[in-house]
Amino acid sequence: MEMTNNGNMAYMATVYLGTPPQKLRAIFDTGSSNTWVVNKKALTDDIKVKYPYSDTESSTCEKSEREAHISFGSGSLSGHFYSDTMRIGAPG
Repeated sequence: MEMTNNGNMAYMATVYLGTPPQKLRAIFDTGSSNTWVVNKKALTDDIKVKYPYSDTESSTCEKSEREAHISFGSGSLSGHFYSDTMRIGAPG
């Protein structure tokens, strides 16, 4: 597994999320226990990623009732927390 460092601001790596495994690039938040991925539902003309995640295509995805409202210096996001099976390095 190769993890890349983006200016000491974010660490990214290829992971396989869900069942069946979906290949995507994940951002590992070193300031918390969360790992961020982009859901296909969030894609717009301004938000484009090569490998988005689809919660509806995973049989092991579980949506939490816990909502996320997070502000960053460059903007904010809101939605729900989800949990799913993650494999790092190989699809399994």
